[in-house]
Amino acid sequence: GLNHFVIAGNIKCDATLELIKEMQAVFPFVVYKGLVDDLTQLFSRARLFVAPTRYAAGIPHKVHLASSFGIPTLTTSLIAQQIGWAGQEALLLADTPAEFADGVRLAFSDPSRLSAIRRHMIRAFNQDCDPVAFSQNIKDIVDCGYASS
Repeated sequence: GLNHFVIAGNIKCDATLELIKEMQAVFPFVVYKGLVDDLTQLFSRARLFVAPTRYAAGIPHKVHLASSFGIPTLTTSLIAQQIGWAGQEALLLADTPAEFADGVRLAFSDPSRLSAIRRHMIRAFNQDCDPVAFSQNIKDIVDCGYASS
């Protein structure tokens, strides 16, 4: 129907690009956009953000970005731990291909569960990205615990 699985990103790995082509040959609803400078249009139509990250460092801002648009994320337990949302029911978690397929299927078959995840996600996002709290955290990091004289 009208649903698409859109892949956006600067993919440089030939094996991954080949896999995407194979998926497109079997599943015509798979669309590869490549590098997209502004994701606003894609996010405005998205039901689910999929972040199948196996290796990562730092803060997974892509989850914060999707959350700022109100889009629930399906991601790995690694990202859930890094963002600090593990156990908060704010994310759909998957660590195997079958679990990712189940997560995507859930996004289209269980609107009440997806709505519950969205509510938890918005709460976690608002807590993490509150401008006042964020500014205070940066100040605390920069001050390194030293009192100003």
